[in-house]
Amino acid sequence: MRSLERDLLKWIVGALAVGTVLVTIVAYWATLAEMHEVFNAELKTIAEGVARMHHANQDWTASADIPTRTDIPDDSEIVTQSWTAAGKRLYISDPRVSLPFSSTEGQSQPLVSGERWIVHTVLRHGYVAQAAQRQSQRQQMAGESAAQISSMMVGLVAAVGALLVFSLRRGLAPLDGAARDIATRSARSLAPIPMGTAPQELKPVIESTNELLRRLGDSFLAQRRFLADAAHELRTPITALRLQLQMLKRSPDEASRQVSLEELESGIDRSQHLVEQLLQVSRSEPDVENIRVAAVDLTALARSVAGRFAIKADARGVDLGVHVIDEAVVDGDVQQLTVLLNNLVDNALRYAPGGPVTIEVLMDLSHPAIRVSDDGPGIPESERTRVFDRFFRGTSGSQDSEGSGLGLSIVRAIADKHDAQVRLGSKEDDRGLSVSVVFQAAQAEKRN
Repeated sequence: MRSLERDLLKWIVGALAVGTVLVTIVAYWATLAEMHEVFNAELKTIAEGVARMHHANQDWTASADIPTRTDIPDDSEIVTQSWTAAGKRLYISDPRVSLPFSSTEGQSQPLVSGERWIVHTVLRHGYVAQAAQRQSQRQQMAGESAAQISSMMVGLVAAVGALLVFSLRRGLAPLDGAARDIATRSARSLAPIPMGTAPQELKPVIESTNELLRRLGDSFLAQRRFLADAAHELRTPITALRLQLQMLKRSPDEASRQVSLEELESGIDRSQHLVEQLLQVSRSEPDVENIRVAAVDLTALARSVAGRFAIKADARGVDLGVHVIDEAVVDGDVQQLTVLLNNLVDNALRYAPGGPVTIEVLMDLSHPAIRVSDDGPGIPESERTRVFDRFFRGTSGSQDSEGSGLGLSIVRAIADKHDAQVRLGSKEDDRGLSVSVVFQAAQAEKRN
């Protein structure tokens, strides 16, 4: 299982380890460069000292004795030698090292017996004096210095790692406490998590979690209300169906049986309509289903819905028509927008039988809109804020008993999912009801 504490430790200790390696490398090269500077100056000083020695001892000849060395070679030893200007060796401190003659003053790095040397040559008073040192000796000394720094850095990393473990556990303690608080929450207990003395970095998480708990609480409350309202609304038609069935069984003749059958069929239609609208309500919930956004032509949508309700409109004596004032395209889910317009048209047919019902497509201040108008009783101003509540039926009343009080609630829910506004009004002559759904402009229209 992944651990935030382990991840932080891994990254921090890893960064410290990489830093240790980099510090060791830098220390090595910095020390080596410093040693080159110091020892090069020392070699120059020694070589000049050898030259002055020869000048002070004029009786020194080429026949001077060259020492014989039988001791164990010391790699850190600085070797000196002197020559005549003609290239005849006068002196060498360690005859086991065959340093080449050079009459060029300054520093050189000859390869002697497969080993690199650093040699400084001076020309003084007719003598050639040289002081030499193995290059590997300087590298060894720089490496030892870098190793000491590296060992100290490793100890520092270990100490910092231990402090990090302690600090992280103390610092993450509030996170563990918040996790325990969240674990105690359930559908029955959605109380907000107390902020208390939580650190500043944890407060956004707690605030977001509390907001989620609040939305869950609202959702559960709405669900319980919906189930209670649905159970209450379904009880009435089921009771009516049972009574109609009993009347059908008790019908004394064929005529009364036919009347009972028609009433039973009408009751079944009403129950089916209520169930379908309940399903539409559940599907239009904000967190239930994501909309499948595509470009929707409102003119084509209006004509499609009008065609679907044509037979029902004729049966009710309603003149159902489509009036396209402006062509309009919106971004939305065509299936859900069809459900939205179906409910608006269905409501208009129920509340305004015998009168005209018009579906208009227009631009409302550069915003695409679709409007359904009828000549029915309308909705009083005092009820316009409540008609979007589920199962609410206005005092104006429908002349069709199939109304469930869910139509405008479904319209509002689908409109909200499309960032659209639902506006209630009256026709120009203050008659009937006019319901407008105003959308945001489609992306294609915005680019144009």
